[in-house]
Amino acid sequence: MATVDALKIPEINLLIARYLERPHLVACLSVCKTWHQTFLPFVWKRIIIGTSRFVEGFSPSPEAMKQHRGLVQELQTDDLQLALYAIHYPNLRTLQLTRPFELDAESGSQVYRQTDKLVEAFLSRNPSVTKLTLRCKSSPRTIWGTISHLAGLRELILHESFIKREDSDDFWSVCMQLECLELHDTTVESRRPLSAGNFPRMRKLMLSSVGGLSTPDQLEVIKDCPLLKDLQWYSKTMTAVSKNMFVLHVAAGLWPYLERLHMMNILGDSDLATILDAQQQMTFLWLSGSGFGPLAFQALRRHFGVISELGLADCVNVTSVMFRDILCSCPRMEFLVGQGVLAKDIVEGGPWVCRSMRDLGLPIWFGAGEESLQPKIFQRLSELVLLEQFDMSVFQEDDPMPGLDPMPDLDPLDFRLQSGLGALSGLKRLRVLTVSGTRQSADIKEAAWMVSNWRDLEVIHGRLNEIDDYNDKLEGLLLYHNVFYDWSI
Repeated sequence: MATVDALKIPEINLLIARYLERPHLVACLSVCKTWHQTFLPFVWKRIIIGTSRFVEGFSPSPEAMKQHRGLVQELQTDDLQLALYAIHYPNLRTLQLTRPFELDAESGSQVYRQTDKLVEAFLSRNPSVTKLTLRCKSSPRTIWGTISHLAGLRELILHESFIKREDSDDFWSVCMQLECLELHDTTVESRRPLSAGNFPRMRKLMLSSVGGLSTPDQLEVIKDCPLLKDLQWYSKTMTAVSKNMFVLHVAAGLWPYLERLHMMNILGDSDLATILDAQQQMTFLWLSGSGFGPLAFQALRRHFGVISELGLADCVNVTSVMFRDILCSCPRMEFLVGQGVLAKDIVEGGPWVCRSMRDLGLPIWFGAGEESLQPKIFQRLSELVLLEQFDMSVFQEDDPMPGLDPMPDLDPLDFRLQSGLGALSGLKRLRVLTVSGTRQSADIKEAAWMVSNWRDLEVIHGRLNEIDDYNDKLEGLLLYHNVFYDWSI
């Protein structure tokens, strides 16, 4: 029976290509003609070209870009080469343009005028773009007329942009066709006309430090998104009136499909309880600095079965038992951030069901005389075999765990083999470990164990040992194994 070389089967090679970084994909092109033909589309699918050194190891020339233009689906650039902007990419879907500028006002003005023309010409040549990201200090008026002709545009992301009053009609017209709009540190000089109608396709809206529009104006924009599923809203000028109006609109069912909410600092415990009671399901909540407390926690229980990401950093009303119950009750949880949880509460609680956890930012604290609980906690953590990032950091010396004695005598999880570290040998996907501010006493043998068992480990933030001489030795060992050791924090 004839044998078949599995690596010559196109379907298998296509599967392999999905998991390779660009330098490895480029290397595969030289293996044979079959591999060259298979891997070439993956090499050219996403291209990043910049005036700074290209970090991904693949910086194609304009000539090469023109030759392979039909394979390019995503392009990110801040390069001013005319040859690059003159190319038509028939299958381009995602475009990110950063408009560079000079510090000198006179030369900077000239560069801006040249760039404006290039950007407008480039967008006119590539009407297939569906996702556009712009990073620029200001925008020429004609660019919004050009963008309005991108009939397939569904996502628009603006960073540090300035929408002038005379451009606002074109800008809001563009927004009418979008499914996703993100405004980061962007100023919009003119509010949207009340007679303009709603945004019939908008599913995701992010308003972060938006200037020009008052908080009530921003709320009007949010109200005009009836199909909204994902809202991230942060305003430095948020008022209690606007906050209360937002909560009332949620309670009235204005956004029946809303399931992802990112709002920091402003919402109180009863506000959050009202929102959680009103929505059918919440899968993502980022509520750092909010008043999340017992009322919101009780309302959250209804969403335990579906929630996958929960950010409760700096929420002083969240208790250790609440975090314990979340770990025991949310099977789809992949991302959890909070102030911390007590080891004794973990041990006294039920088994963890969050086996899909990828990112855990939750300090674990031990009271006096609880050293015997260390191995039990390591055993619980060993169940999180998909974990990629584990953050135990704490930067406040007093009251590290809300709801406890003002001066608690608490110790952190001890990353030493004698305390049970060896139980974490199964965390093969762990890439980032953060122990900043936790007073560790690990030695060379622990560092050697980490690089031996955590083969994907890329960086350790914080000191593994409080003694500087030890850290010098640890740094040498970790760097030898290509692990960055940032023990300055």
